[in-house]
Amino acid sequence: GPNLVVNGDFSSGNTGFTSDYQFLTVTIPVGEQKTYGIVTNPNVWFAGFAACQDHTSGSGKMLVVDATTSGGQQRFWRAGDNGGGACGLAVGTVYTFSYWIKSVSTLVTGPSTQADIKIIFNNASNITLVSGNTFAPLPASGWQQVIYTFTPTNQCVNIEIYDNNLSAIGNDFAVDDFSLTAPPAPLTISSSKLNPTCPGVSDATIVAYPNGGVSPYIFSLTRTATATNTSGIFQGL
Repeated sequence: GPNLVVNGDFSSGNTGFTSDYQFLTVTIPVGEQKTYGIVTNPNVWFAGFAACQDHTSGSGKMLVVDATTSGGQQRFWRAGDNGGGACGLAVGTVYTFSYWIKSVSTLVTGPSTQADIKIIFNNASNITLVSGNTFAPLPASGWQQVIYTFTPTNQCVNIEIYDNNLSAIGNDFAVDDFSLTAPPAPLTISSSKLNPTCPGVSDATIVAYPNGGVSPYIFSLTRTATATNTSGIFQGL
């Protein structure tokens, strides 16, 4: 299904989510904590971070977090402009929530310096970590995806993420490409046809119209004539 997270790749800047952290568009002062920026290169934002590219295209934006040493589980990302979460969900349907993360500090060397990303779903059940790890990957591992599934118990589900590591060393990371999707609708197909104008003339057409499932589709025509394509249009039959 379509991505229900608005601005999940941060291409529109600081919109589509809320944060307990301070938003900074300028270089971070030395010693500043609990700040974040929407940047194309963490090294330009803060000289202590490694240079890297975003996950989406390699030339776009990402959310970079200079993690806090204060407790309280401050959220660096909450779904929705006002933190209202994702709404319009179907109760009882299994949804998939995912994001990509990488460490940007050159001081990230192990569990004590890796960001420990925790996630809270309100109005949801059957919350399952399907893929990935709560710890941000080591710098050499680059971008890694974290995937959860959950079942809404309300049409609106609050999704909130925080860093559980309070280390002043390392503990800095970037996130990108947030996604919330419903399962695809069942695949169905209808078709139309134009018969040959005369016996023995190869000018018939069959057109297939798919709905649901997961694109791209592959269409195969069998029987007397055989053909395969990705458009669903078979001409010259």
